[in-house]
Order: sequence, then C-alpha cells, then structure tokens
Amino acid sequence: SDDQPFFLAVGYTRPHMPWVCPKEYFDIYRDVPDNDLVAPHEKIRTPLFFFGPNGLKELQQNNGELKSYGGNNDVREADRIRAYYACTTFIDDEIKKLTDAYNNLSSNVKNNTIIIFWSDHGFHLGDHGLWGKKTVLEQSTHVPFAIIPPENFLNLNPGIRENIGKGVQAPVESVDIYPTLLDMCGFTIPKDQLAGTSLVPLLLDTETYVRSAAISQYENWKHKGLMAYSVRTKYHRLIVFPRVFNKNLPVNVLPYGNPKNIYARLLYDYHFQEPSEGGLRYETKNRWNSLSYRSIRTQLIQIWKSNIDDRDWKNLIGNPPPDANMKIKAIF
Repeated sequence: SDDQPFFLAVGYTRPHMPWVCPKEYFDIYRDVPDNDLVAPHEKIRTPLFFFGPNGLKELQQNNGELKSYGGNNDVREADRIRAYYACTTFIDDEIKKLTDAYNNLSSNVKNNTIIIFWSDHGFHLGDHGLWGKKTVLEQSTHVPFAIIPPENFLNLNPGIRENIGKGVQAPVESVDIYPTLLDMCGFTIPKDQLAGTSLVPLLLDTETYVRSAAISQYENWKHKGLMAYSVRTKYHRLIVFPRVFNKNLPVNVLPYGNPKNIYARLLYDYHFQEPSEGGLRYETKNRWNSLSYRSIRTQLIQIWKSNIDDRDWKNLIGNPPPDANMKIKAIF
C-alpha cells in the first residue's frame, strides 16, 4: 500500500556454476564466433603466476569448482563462455520481471523506492588460465553496480538527473552501499562507526571521488592462513602476499616492518583500456620493478600499510586516488 514501507532483497543464483538455464538463452550465443568470446591477446591468455613462499611459480588459484564437474575438460573454452553468457542473459530477463512489477506500482510507492543492483564478486572466464572467483585480480573483484534513485530523491537533488546512465571511474566498495542508503533516506550516518561512505556525491558529480582506493583480500588457496591483499585505485592495482599471518594480532594487522614478510608484490596498470570503450581490464605486466612506477608504487604501499592503526580503512574515505589526474596512455 502507499503508506506501508517495504524492503525487498532479491538474490539470483546464476550465473554461478553450474551454468544451466533454459535452452533459448543458449541459442542466443550458439552462432557467436569463438574469437568474439575468447580474449584474443596472448598476454591475457597466458597463465598468471606469482612467486610463493617456496620460491616457485604458483597459480593465482586452482579452478577447483570447475574441476569438480565431471567432463569439464571436454568442454571448449568458448563454449564455457557461451554458457556463462546464457546464464547471465537469463538473469537479465528475471530482473526485468522484477522491474516490470516495480513499474506497475502506484506512483506514490514507485517515486519513493530506491533500487540498488550489484553482485558479490566477479568471475574469471579463462583469462590467465583462470575459471573462478578466488583471486584479488580485476575480473574477480570488479562487480556490476548501479544505483537507481527515485523521483522524490531526484526532485530534492535535480542535479542528478543529467547524470542518469553515466558511468563512474572512482573506486568504490560494497561497504559503501549501507551509508549510501542512509544518506538517500535522510538519516544521519553514524560517525566513525562504518567502514563505508555515502556515494551520493558520485550521483551529483560523476567526476569526483569519495575514497582513495578499494580494498580486497582473499585467503591464499594453497597456503591457508596467508592473505592476498589488493589496493585498487583509478588506474592501478597493488597486490601483496604477506608471508606471515600472525594470529596473535587483530585480524587485519600484518607484520609490515620486515620486507621479508612479504613474499610477492605485484603492480598492474590498467591505463591501456577504458571500460567506457567497451573493453575489459586485465593484468598484462607486473610493473613493480619499473622505475617509472616508483611514485605510484610508494603511494599504494603506504595505503596498504595504513591499516596497522585503521582496521576498517576509514582513512581512505574522503581522499582522491593518487592517480586521479593521470592521463590515459596506451600500453600492453
């Protein structure tokens, strides 16, 4: 009813494995050429390694879930991607059913209803030999995310209208969703109690920033108790693999002091490809040892170290990324 507040949380299983959906969605991609599905660049198709604690090359993850399905080795790479796309398109139509119902609501309800759309993680579709989510690389940590403000909110903030449909290059995190909803609903955001921040400033100005970086972490699949940490700014990603996980310290606090406690450092530059051009971003070259990256490397390491005294990374909030004003350059 018009005067009854409601909250609806809807979760869709697909495109999670197994990639099964109605046949008509597979038919959509059946005749798409393989080359339009599989990443063509050799550096993207090359397995991505790091040097582990034993000094040997190790894969980012072991594709364990894919391997759990019998006969997976007999399915071509392009057909796996077709199945993933089919499941994604299937869910697109399921979401349309939900939004159609929303559009049939009374104007009083619809004009006062906020919609947030996002996913919990991304997925590797064969890039670097990976088929899964268990990394801190771009294809795993970058998720679809959209905010649809209602008419009543737009009336209060008319400057947002001209930005509807625009993309944002600023790094954000899932922990920013809750404070965003508080802000849009007119509630006071608890000070110093949340790890996230409101994204309303990005609705008003798609060129601004609300945090200097997005942080991701995932336990190493092979060496339990060891974490991979990622610091993602506008154009760069720092990944560090600490050697020691000290259980006597708070969960996020790591022994930074001795460089020997970090057994791998990776630095990637995503300048070469802009999502607005329809491209995806991949890791093609570790630039940690490049002298031309010395400045950004130092700044990203400092961001990572900053959680010694700030376990929720609140110090990132309100600061622009260190590479916010860098120019696009074409490199592979």
